[in-house]
Amino acid sequence: MKDVHIKEDCLFLEIDSRKNEETNVKKMQNIINKAKAQKVFINLCGLNMFDAIKISSLISAYGLTDDIHRKFEILADNKVVMGHIRLLGLSNMKATFEYPKQEVVASL
Repeated sequence: MKDVHIKEDCLFLEIDSRKNEETNVKKMQNIINKAKAQKVFINLCGLNMFDAIKISSLISAYGLTDDIHRKFEILADNKVVMGHIRLLGLSNMKATFEYPKQEVVASL
């Protein structure tokens, strides 16, 4: 984990791209279970496409089995990742797209 914030009933997680996805998912599960938050925001920006898809699908599936009312909001900077997350169609997950910083600067 790069960064973890807890505010009211929300948990904000930023994933460390230097760690492998299994390590990140295990750490996320522990943090989510300890925090008991009903809304979890996960920043997957900066991860490669395969790791981002794997992490989002695993953590959402574990979240459904752990607490059916817990909601996940995924922030990604890759349109392919967004498409795969939306294709999963999981009721507890919402995906939001953030433009990569290089594209925004290049367009100015």
